[in-house]
Parts: sequence; C-alpha cells; structure tokens
Amino acid sequence: MSTAIDGKAILVTGANRGIGQAMVTEALRRGASRVYAGTRQPYAHPDPRVTTLALDITDEEQVRAAAAQVGSLDILVNNAGVFLFDDLTDRGALEQHLAVNLFGTYRMIQAFLPALIESGGDIINNVSVASLAPIPVTPAYSVSKAAAFSLTQSLRMLLAARGVRVHAVLTGPVDTDMVRDLDIPKTPPLSVAQGIFDGVENGEEDIFPDPMSATFADVARQVLAPETGGDHGRLGRRRLQHGDHQGVPGESRTRRRAVGGHHAHAPPPRRRPIRARARHPARLSRPARRPVRDLGRQRRIARPPELVPQPQGQPEDHR
Repeated sequence: MSTAIDGKAILVTGANRGIGQAMVTEALRRGASRVYAGTRQPYAHPDPRVTTLALDITDEEQVRAAAAQVGSLDILVNNAGVFLFDDLTDRGALEQHLAVNLFGTYRMIQAFLPALIESGGDIINNVSVASLAPIPVTPAYSVSKAAAFSLTQSLRMLLAARGVRVHAVLTGPVDTDMVRDLDIPKTPPLSVAQGIFDGVENGEEDIFPDPMSATFADVARQVLAPETGGDHGRLGRRRLQHGDHQGVPGESRTRRRAVGGHHAHAPPPRRRPIRARARHPARLSRPARRPVRDLGRQRRIARPPELVPQPQGQPEDHR
C-alpha cells in the first residue's frame, strides 16, 4: 500500500536511539527511498537505504556539511534533544537546553530549507507536551520546548506560502533512555513513530501521537486550531460571543466606546438633544438670590483636649 512517505527522502536527527531510531525503522517500513540518520556517535544500519551522517546540531560546520551531502530532501525530522534534571538555579543548564532544543532545531531548518522549498516538503519538530505544561523536575527542558513550539508555529505561518508544511509533535512520556528514571507510564517509541507519520499523512499540523498526549489533544486543538473569521479556537469563540470582533484582543465594546471608538456593526450611541427651557415670567422678575453665608467660620470648632492651650503656671520645684 502506497503512503505519503513512499519514495521520499527523509532526514532524522538523534537517529541512533529512542524515537529517532523508531522513526528510521518506520520510514523504511512505509517505503522511504532514502533515510539519512543523523547521529553524534558512529552508527551503522543494515538497510542500504540508510545513510549515516555525523551530525551534532549544535555544530555549525557539521550541519553545513550534512546539508551539502544530502542534496535533495522531502522531510526533515528534528528529533534530537537534551533532557536534564534541574531547578532553574543553574543558568548553564538552561542555556544547554536552549542550545540544543531551540537553536539546534532552528539551525537545521535554516540549513535544509532551500531543499525543502524545492521539494515542497515537510518539517517535523518534536516539541513534547512539556511545551504546553512544564515538567516540575526539569523546568529548563520545558522552557526550551515551549520556545521550540513557538518557533514551529511561527515557521508554519511564514513558510506556508513557500509550500513547506511545518508539524509540531507533542509527545507524552516515551520509553526511552531520556526518561528511564521517571516512574510513570510510557509509550513504546515505535508506536509513537507510527502516530507521527500517521499525523503527517493526515495533514495534521499539531500531532499527538501517544495515549497520554491524546488525552488533552481536543482541548489543545480548541485553543490552537483556526476557525472561521480568522479567530482561533476557544479564545476566538469567546470573542465572538462578546461581540469582540475588532480592536485590542480582550477589549470590550464598552471600553472601545469609552475611548472614542465604535463597533463596526453597531450604531453610535444615541444622545438626547439639548433643549432650552423657557422660564416663567414671574421667575424672571424675582431678584437674584443672596449668596449663602459661610457659617463655617461662625461655628465654634471644638479641638481635642491635647490641642487646647493650657494656662501657663510656674514650674514645680523638685529640689
């Protein structure tokens, strides 16, 4: 059976273990013509369709050399990442996560973007559900993945006109070396790889490939998925329900009127005309009222006892 992967050239980073290795296996099963396996360590694969690349995504020279070696490419899978336990007290740990999970992903996309534009290809970024909700034991990882998710969404918008599709993979806990020490339910990597490619073939932009991430996929899509009128998800529906079609997001119609603006479809507020009222002739002949006298000065103001001056006497002699 032919699939969207059949006959395609695919590059997978972090391909020597975990999800990356499963992605290589699944791509071959679905008929990929060439799979480039990017790894930092020496790696050999028995299938002749697999070409191994020495690739550290934090190394600019290695990334450029890989781009020159690959040539044509249909799908780029940014899977390589780092996961370290921390508590945000060490700036170095945060910078290390950002160097790999954010800037490494960005570096790969920039290097292979010309080939992907030429083929009208796909970019798959593994950003994890930690991009939506931070993991308490590794907040630096969560910060870097949230940034990578924002990068993915921005590139999706910018590259759509150039024929490149950008997918975000929001995986839950997967049974890999990265989270081996966490005592939580985990999904087999091959099952996750199958879910990722299924999402790509179905044209999904945000892919939730495992049972854990699927539990809140509907909620996330309500917020992230575009809807009619240019608004997005649940937030867009709330704006529509409150008549908030224009102006600053979250600004009410009443507030916009208060600062001088009006809703595009709402009539301007009605103002009652000012009418001159004629005075009775008898009132016109009355003399003007005398101004009210200020009785405050005549009123005796009681002061607190401590402020009332006491009669001065002779000081007592304590000799």
